[in-house]
Order: sequence, then C-alpha cells, then structure tokens
Amino acid sequence: MSNSDRPDRSARPDSDLSASCKARVAIACAIGSAVGPAAFYSPTFPFVLQAMSQEFAWPIAKITGAFALSVLSVPVVLSVCGFLVDRFGARSVVLPAIVVYGLSTLAFGFVGASLWQIGLLFLLSGIGGLAATMPLLKTVSATFGNRRGLALAALIGGAGALSGAIAAPGVQAVIAQWGWRTAFLVLAGFILLVALPILHVLLPGETSGRQAPTNAETETGANDGSTLSEGLRSRAFWLVTLALAFNAFVVMAFRQHIVFIFGEQKLPADISAYATSVLLLASILGQFGAGLVADRSRRPIASLPFFLFPAAGLILVLFADDIPSIALTGAFLLGLGSGGENCLSPILTARYFGLRSFGRLQGIKLAIMTFATGLSATATALLVSAGWSYAELGRAALFLLALGAVAVLGLPPYPSPQTVKIAR
Repeated sequence: MSNSDRPDRSARPDSDLSASCKARVAIACAIGSAVGPAAFYSPTFPFVLQAMSQEFAWPIAKITGAFALSVLSVPVVLSVCGFLVDRFGARSVVLPAIVVYGLSTLAFGFVGASLWQIGLLFLLSGIGGLAATMPLLKTVSATFGNRRGLALAALIGGAGALSGAIAAPGVQAVIAQWGWRTAFLVLAGFILLVALPILHVLLPGETSGRQAPTNAETETGANDGSTLSEGLRSRAFWLVTLALAFNAFVVMAFRQHIVFIFGEQKLPADISAYATSVLLLASILGQFGAGLVADRSRRPIASLPFFLFPAAGLILVLFADDIPSIALTGAFLLGLGSGGENCLSPILTARYFGLRSFGRLQGIKLAIMTFATGLSATATALLVSAGWSYAELGRAALFLLALGAVAVLGLPPYPSPQTVKIAR
C-alpha cells in the first residue's frame, strides 16, 4: 500500500464521541471563531484606520505602527499558548483569554488621541484574541479526526469568514453613522455578552497532558506524533511555514490597504467594502475546498492551487484599472487562497507531526504567520510613504507568492503510519 493510500494516523474516529458532545464542540468553536480577531479586527481595520487617521490627523503609518507593536509579543504568546493547550486543554486557555480580548476591545470605545494607549489596546486585544481562538484548532482536530479538513473549514474558517463578511460592511456603517468608538463597543458586546457565555457553557473541559493516554487514545493516534524538537528540525515544518507566511503577508497587505489600492485604480469608494465582503465570502469556499482536498488526498501537492489563487487574483487587481468586476474577481481569488491557507495550516501540522505537540508546533507556525501579517500593513505603508505605488508593491508581492509556491513544491510526502511515534 502506498503512502498516499494510508489512513491519517493523527485522526481520531468520530464514533469515539457522542453526537451531543460533537454538537457542543461544534457550536462553541464556531462561535469562538466568529468573534475572533480574524473576523472582527482584520476585515474592519481598513475602515477604523481611515477614521482614526481623519480624526487625529495622523499619517497612516503612525497608526499601523501602533498596531504592529502588538505583533512583537505574538511569537512568545502563541508559543506559550500552544504549550498550555497541550498541557491543560483548550478551555483553561480560551475562557480567560476571551475576557481580556473583550475588555480591551471595549476600552477602544473610550480611548483618546494617545498613540501609546491605542498601541497598548491593540497589544492586549491581539494577545487575548489569538489566545482565545488558537486553542480551538486542536479541539476541532481532536474531535473530528476523520473529517478534520471539513470540520476546520466549517467551524473555524467558515464561521470566522462569514462573521467577517458581515462585520466589514456593518462596522463601516456604524463608523459612518456613530463613529469608530461606537463600532468597538458593538464588537465588544458580541464578545462579552454573546460568545463568552456560550463558550463557558459549551466548551468541554479536557484532561491534563500530565495524565497517561488511554488505550483508545493510543490505538487511534490521538497521542501519536513528533516531539517539538523533531518537528522544528524537519524540512516540512519550515517549508509549510514559509509558504503560509508569504501568502498571509500578501493577502493581509491587500486587505488592510484595500481602500487605498482601489483608490489608486480609480474605483468607486464603496467597491472596497464590497470587495472585502467578496474576499471573505470567497475564503469560506477556499476553506471548504482545502478541507475537502485534504480529507481526500494524501499528497501535499494537492494543496498547491490554494497558493496560486492569490497570485492570479493580485494580477487581476493590478490590471483592473477602473473596472469593478475585474477588481472583485481578483478579490474573490485572493479570498480562495486566504481561506485555503487558514484551513491547511492546522491540517498540515497534524498530517506531518500528529497531535502530540500540535499546540506548540501550530503556535510557533501561527506566531510566524501573525508576525508576517502584522509586518505587512506597516511595511506597505512605509513603502508607499517612500514613494512606491501600489502597482509596484503588487509586483513585489507576486515574487513572494512565487516563493511560497516553490516551497509547496518542495514538500516531502506525508509520513507513513510506521514512522509516527506514540507518546509513552
């Protein structure tokens, strides 16, 4: 039997859990993802950025610089978060983190023209938001092992993208009517008054990593996989991480500067809001597409199209001129790639390294990806301030996407069951 035909040993049979347990996990993870930073902050940031810049008469680079300060803590936060999840379970990390996330979002409604205060709130909301959502990846991966790709697509990526697609025009409308502070108050209400109670009731507790694995866990591979050091020494880990980081850098730069990119293309102002929604809705399709491909294929090359879609979309945006349909098609393709990237990240971690050190390896990978996304907005703003056009930046971004595709082509085959180690 070839490697491509062997079952995924990191998968846990869905029959091990009752339908009611899986339903509770599904609802909790979907709600947690729906209020996460990827849904509430990333798609709405361009409108908040523009409103803050106008109110305070600050250059865009100044505000994005304050936002980027929060990125400096991300590698440490996600690495620690991954360790805590592997040791104590998701619930023990998610509930305290979402309180921090909600309160820091609430505080934006009362902040003044103080750059350090805004930077501090971005820092706290970033730490809380990431720590509240990253553990859900392991919860879904362990609960829906045989349908991991589809479950991650629906409950993590799909719920977050759908929420973001609604939040983008919603926040834009609230800002236009009542201002950006009110928009943050609304978002905080959803986090603290809706998501927190649901997660408290539905998110299951998990056994501590200090306990010995049960016979069922040993047989099904729930504790199979590489150690942290083995994962970090592998070529597959770094190729996957670099490919995802390049993809995330480009897509996030586009999302956070979409208002200005479309302005340079002489497109109507409202097209940027529509394009943001199109991108996020397309990312749902990308999530499901990547999930289905991952569930059905045992070859890493099957993920390559999701690293090529952003390049095709970016080319269309660069040549859109003043034709909205071309720009929206480009945003759609960028969304497919973005969604595929979000879904493939935890799937590839589990496929190559199992669940033994999943939280720590995924935390490090997400830390690098988050650093790339945080750097993208500031780097783009600084280059524009230095005289670069968005068209010139787009051509440089195509080079990064090409490097990511080459990294995917260099991925080794998934390990066979015989090479997967069992934690004892």
